[in-house]
Amino acid sequence: MFIGCSQDSNSGEPRLKAAIVDQLYLLEPNPAFIDQAKAYLETSGFEVDIYQGEEVSVKFYRELPKYGYKLIIFRAHSGLMQRQEDSQVMVKEATYLFTGEAYK
Repeated sequence: MFIGCSQDSNSGEPRLKAAIVDQLYLLEPNPAFIDQAKAYLETSGFEVDIYQGEEVSVKFYRELPKYGYKLIIFRAHSGLMQRQEDSQVMVKEATYLFTGEAYK
């Protein structure tokens, strides 16, 4: 699955960083998936950070690009924004990710 991503740990190069963002953890935890994905990534030379549940906030999504991850796996609900124009439903060309924050 990640064969081409392996890196020699003795090469002096910085290790690859990956994140698993598990927004579904609060209602549908899946530790088997998280453990297996983490194992695959670590075998391929990645250092893996896991973010779950309430850690997955709007602020977290905004700051995520700053963390320097080469690979991010999202386990999250997502949706498309739609609007009604006359008799047609138009879909905006963007995907929206849900958070683990309570709606206020």
